[in-house]
Amino acid sequence: MMHQNCDSIVESAAEVRRQVRVLTSGVFGMQGDAELSRIVERVATATGFPYAAVSIVDRTRLWLAAAYGFDPREFARPDSFCDAAIQIPGFAPLCVADAWREPRFKFAPAVIEMNVRAYYAAPLVTGDGCALGTLCLLDQKP
Repeated sequence: MMHQNCDSIVESAAEVRRQVRVLTSGVFGMQGDAELSRIVERVATATGFPYAAVSIVDRTRLWLAAAYGFDPREFARPDSFCDAAIQIPGFAPLCVADAWREPRFKFAPAVIEMNVRAYYAAPLVTGDGCALGTLCLLDQKP
């Protein structure tokens, strides 16, 4: 029998708490929500970005509750922009001007699947300090 490294099996207490908040928040029922879709469209229009989305990050993937400019979809969590955005200390925004020039994002799912170059996101944080996902803006130009 193979033994795995304990670090790969055991998640941090903060991540387990965050996952519980994702599961109990009701966000999974928001996919296709008209009000959320209007908000995403307004943000894209106001900023001039061709794409915008609300992402929810669960244990292994991120999925889009609402998207503007493209169809909502799922992405693998590892190496994704949204995963990086929810882990920034103090929940500061994540700004990536050109993903092709950023080694940690060069192979991000959105870069590979949608040719995203620019990504800007603000974490969506609950009152008790859990980041459920992001409100993000994307562009295929840096």
